[in-house]
Amino acid sequence: MIVIHILNSRHELIKLIARFLYGHTTTTYTL
Repeated sequence: MIVIHILNSRHELIKLIARFLYGHTTTTYTL
């Protein structure tokens, strides 16, 4: 149960990082 919680938290963290990188890349392309 704890392992699943850690995996879920890591997945959320990865989504945030991916969203940040995607936004940063889009901004770079716009510039």
